[in-house]
Amino acid sequence: MIPVYPIAKIAKKMNARISKDALEELNYFLNDFSENLAKNSIELSKFAQRNTVMKKDIEFAFRRLRN
Repeated sequence: MIPVYPIAKIAKKMNARISKDALEELNYFLNDFSENLAKNSIELSKFAQRNTVMKKDIEFAFRRLRN
């Protein structure tokens, strides 16, 4: 689980004001997306008969999730 503080820090760097509710929603979305990305990347490495997730697995999984 990604803590809310780093997300708030990124927003502050961008001079953006984000409500607490919006931060929590963004945190939920980022956690969900990163979990799906990890699961898809692992599936791709298993399909390729590898135990190690490679950069190309993450890139391909990201493209699959974007569509």
